[in-house]
Amino acid sequence: MAQEELFLEQMVRRGTDKEVLIKRILLVISALVICVLPYAISLTAGYLAGPVIMIAAALAVWILWRRAYREYEYIFTDGTLDIDIIFNRSSRKHVASFDVKKARLIAPSDDEKNKALIEGKYEKTIYAGAGEITPSTYVLLGQLGDKTCKLYFDPNEELLKAIKHSAPRITLVRS
Repeated sequence: MAQEELFLEQMVRRGTDKEVLIKRILLVISALVICVLPYAISLTAGYLAGPVIMIAAALAVWILWRRAYREYEYIFTDGTLDIDIIFNRSSRKHVASFDVKKARLIAPSDDEKNKALIEGKYEKTIYAGAGEITPSTYVLLGQLGDKTCKLYFDPNEELLKAIKHSAPRITLVRS
């Protein structure tokens, strides 16, 4: 009898539309101030400084504009949790992969029994959730390559159930 593969996907959006809009407005205002500043002070910076600063500011705005809207994608396949970040619904970057069976602990981020373990020192901390740490935020403590890692993420019920099924001894679920 062949074992059926388990595959789940979940998208978690970082921030609200209002937060993304505010970031983008502040970005444009900052770029305008940076571009106008060399001309407003005087031409002592030289004739080439203004255009160079404007081009650099435009490039920075373009890069940061695309990164203002972020979503995290959790992909769970047969005991492996992959975390990807998607910028502006167009470009994707792989963040991390965890074998949940090898994790030290998977629990609510405010779990009192394991508070010392959760608040311990880790070489890498990854925030891959909706923004603020809430009661629905979970933490995965494990290895990422040769580094100890703490991952904050916001799994839905289905994903949490699949993780609990793969690693029942180390997964604590809020009741």
